[in-house]
Amino acid sequence: MKIWVSIAALFFLLGNVFGEESKQFSELKTRAENGDMEDQFKIGYMYLKGLNVEQDLREAFNWTHKAAEQGHVSAQNNLGVMYAKGQGVAQNYVWAYTWFSIASEAGAASSIKHIQSLNHYMTEQQINEAIFIIGRLYYFGYGVDQDFTNAFKWHRKAALRGNAQAQFNFAIFYEKGQGTEKDDREAFIWTLKAGEQEYPAAYNKLGKIYAEGLGVERDFVKAFEWWRKAAFQGIPSAQSSLAELYAVGRGVKQDYVWAYTWYSIAAFGGAQIKMKRLDDLRAVMNSPQISEAARRIEEWLKKIKKEQEEKIKDQ
Repeated sequence: MKIWVSIAALFFLLGNVFGEESKQFSELKTRAENGDMEDQFKIGYMYLKGLNVEQDLREAFNWTHKAAEQGHVSAQNNLGVMYAKGQGVAQNYVWAYTWFSIASEAGAASSIKHIQSLNHYMTEQQINEAIFIIGRLYYFGYGVDQDFTNAFKWHRKAALRGNAQAQFNFAIFYEKGQGTEKDDREAFIWTLKAGEQEYPAAYNKLGKIYAEGLGVERDFVKAFEWWRKAAFQGIPSAQSSLAELYAVGRGVKQDYVWAYTWYSIAAFGGAQIKMKRLDDLRAVMNSPQISEAARRIEEWLKKIKKEQEEKIKDQ
């Protein structure tokens, strides 16, 4: 009889312990769901290790990510580990390097060791991509306090390593004077580097830079060349600017057919084109010119439609 009483008492005590742990976990999770980053980190760690809850790596990743986004340094380090090992998420060395770097900047010594280890497995392209992402995180204040000085520093690292997108964005820091002094000449130099690497957004910006003489001598011929490149990449604002050069004969021989063509294409692409501009052109064009412009516009639209259909097939 005493044995049965003892067993019953044991089960009663265990029930109280597990019940209390369950209650504590529930309260912890409620606070985490309400945005407490410390509790988000704890929930993530509990799911990772299976502490008082069934191990669930996907849940561990989700909660750790939430805490890391809010700037929890230990969570950022753990998130780097999860990306490196593929725990609860597809293995991704770029994001592992990114989060380790963010954590190391905040003083996480273990993250520095992880970065050194990752360097043996990552390609130069992957490291370049990670460095650029870190710059964007600082720029937008994602997982860290928004910091244009640090954003400038990391964009500079990526730009010097030849990342075209980083070079283009790095130029914007000089253009706007964010994280550094405003410098139109430096903005031009880095935009040109991106353009020479065939980064489309740089084509359009270079057209504007040369047309307005920002950090470089004004040159409408070069403005035309860069805007033409951007126009054929499907950038509406560049198409509109190109049309204007054709219309007035600046940087290129005056050509109403191409002016009308590019204004129309830009309008189809979403650019705000005043109808009066097209009406004024039609007023000085003869019927064959208008017909030729219509043919070119139709040819362009067919090209765009074909490209869209091919993209849908590839999906």
